[in-house]
Amino acid sequence: MSEQDELRFRKIPLNNGRNIPALGFGTLIPDPGDTLRATRTALEVGFRQFDCAERYRNEEAVGQAIQGVLREGKVQREDLFMATKLWNNNHRPERVEPAFEASLKRLGLEYLDLYLIHTPFAFQPGADQDPRDQNGNLLTGSAGPSDFPTLVWRG
Repeated sequence: MSEQDELRFRKIPLNNGRNIPALGFGTLIPDPGDTLRATRTALEVGFRQFDCAERYRNEEAVGQAIQGVLREGKVQREDLFMATKLWNNNHRPERVEPAFEASLKRLGLEYLDLYLIHTPFAFQPGADQDPRDQNGNLLTGSAGPSDFPTLVWRG
C-alpha cells in the first residue's frame, strides 16, 4: 500500500470506541451539480469522512450523492463519518434541534457522527444566514455561552 493510500484509509480511534478517518472531504463547493459529482467521486475513491455545514447551502446535493452510493451498495452508512455544523443564526437553544433535524433531512441521514457549532459567536436568530441592519452591518444576537467563548472553555 502506498503512503497516500495508507493515509486515505487510516482511522484514528476516539475515546468512545469509534474511529474517525484521518482524511476527510470538505464539501464547501458552491455549485450544486459540482457538489453532487465531487461528493460522489470522493465516495467512490475511498473518502469516508465528510465535512458538511448548513452554511454551505449544499447539504441536499451532498445527501443526494451519499444516498445514491448507499443505494447502490458501494458503501455502508456505518462506514461513513458524517459531520455538519450549526450556523450562527441558530445558536439559541430553541433553534438548535430544528436546525439539526433540518440538516439530517437535507443530507438524507438518520444520524450524524459529529455536530459542531460552526463559529463561536451568534447572529440574530432567523431564516437569514447573514442578518444585516439598514446600514449593512451584521446583526449579532445574544445566544448565551456561545457569545462568550471563555465560558465554554473553562474547566
